[in-house]
Amino acid sequence: MYGAPQQPGQYGGPPQGVYDPNMGQQPMQPMQGVYDPNMGQQPMQPMAPQMMPMTQPMMGQPMGGMYDPQMMAMQQQDMEAQELADLEARQAFADEVAYQKAVDRMVHQLRSGNRNQDDNASCATTVCFWGIFNGLLWAVPLLGDNWWNKVWHGLGVRKLTMSLGLFNVATAVDCDGYAETNAQLCTAWTKYSHPMAITEMRDDMCKAVPGKCPVMQSVVQAGYIPLYGLPAAAACEVLSILLLYFYWHGKPSGLARNLGVRVASFAPVVGMLSVFSWLLWCPYMHELPRIWAEEGGNKDFANSSFFGMKESFTMPMGWCFIMVFIGVMSSTARFFVQWTMPFHIHEPDPLGLGDDGLENAIRRDAEKIIAQQTQMGMR
Repeated sequence: MYGAPQQPGQYGGPPQGVYDPNMGQQPMQPMQGVYDPNMGQQPMQPMAPQMMPMTQPMMGQPMGGMYDPQMMAMQQQDMEAQELADLEARQAFADEVAYQKAVDRMVHQLRSGNRNQDDNASCATTVCFWGIFNGLLWAVPLLGDNWWNKVWHGLGVRKLTMSLGLFNVATAVDCDGYAETNAQLCTAWTKYSHPMAITEMRDDMCKAVPGKCPVMQSVVQAGYIPLYGLPAAAACEVLSILLLYFYWHGKPSGLARNLGVRVASFAPVVGMLSVFSWLLWCPYMHELPRIWAEEGGNKDFANSSFFGMKESFTMPMGWCFIMVFIGVMSSTARFFVQWTMPFHIHEPDPLGLGDDGLENAIRRDAEKIIAQQTQMGMR
């Protein structure tokens, strides 16, 4: 009963098939004289072993440790595509930065007129001296009387030469060798064969032939047109160069630049209109010898088709008229040079677009120039 051995699985015996780590070992006794920190405390309960979480296989890796070559090839291709996209993005960014730098340089060149400011100022000074020379060209013709020349001949007269100025007229009659044949024209023209003022000639002719007095009055009036017109042209030249000099060496204002160009365009127009008005207002010079013949009673003889006066071929323009023509051409050329000069780099808003509009316009021009240069480089 009491001494019979216990059966497995009964009360008080160890369960069958369960491992007991303390089986067969003596319990450890505390050592005498040694301090035990757990003395007097409840014995610690054994900790239950923690369950390790199952790790999920990484994406793209084969399950169960199996190798998939197709999956690995796809991963390699994706990595190469990503690297290529990154490289293209970096290259595009570098190209954009270089393009913006090129545009900024071109904008600076366009704003500065593609030339150095000192060169522009020197060119403006040269144009100013050119304007002074043109002013002298407008004034020099007023100092002479050789504006228009005519030559006639007739029965009894070898040559009649007349040089007409604005207020003076010079006449020379050559009757040698023909006076013995018929001296009617020679006698009528010799009265005025010396230099004299047009006003004096008008007074004498109005007394002798009152009907022709309006003709001589028109000759006197015509001389006042170039007298006032040519100095006005010279004044336009001087005012234009003053405005140009003030623009480049003073304050670069748009008003000075525009006003200088407009005044420069008036100079050749005023000078040319003055000369042409003189020619239109002054009557034809061939009327004067006929009036002189009429004064001597030889009107019909002077108008005769066979024995009357005939005009000889010669260049009618005198040196004063040629100087005016040169002044018109030189002043016109100087106007175009002044008109096409670049803007001053310190002129505020020369195109009238505002600060933003001007900057955008210059940048658009710079982009067009760079695009043209790129196309030429590709060719």
